[in-house]
Amino acid sequence: MCARTYIEINSRDYPIDIFSTYDPEKASRLAEITIPVFALIGDHNEATIMEPAQALEIIKKKATKAPQFITAVIEGANHGYYGKGKEMTEKVVSWLSN
Repeated sequence: MCARTYIEINSRDYPIDIFSTYDPEKASRLAEITIPVFALIGDHNEATIMEPAQALEIIKKKATKAPQFITAVIEGANHGYYGKGKEMTEKVVSWLSN
């Protein structure tokens, strides 16, 4: 990531911000997803601007064409899931197995 991207990544309307959680009504590229989705987040995610569960709900509402949208919050996990890799992997494998 270049310095400019690092500085601007949290700016509203930055192209890399596909989630647009700061504006629940704003259109998103998430509306183009047409396959099942499993979205997970840590409850200590330093990259979110709101409670993780609330961010997941906004993202879920924007993925209007996804036939399935399952969410999970991993307690005690940060953005990189440090120390929670096993739990994260188990949740992903469980979702893939269903």
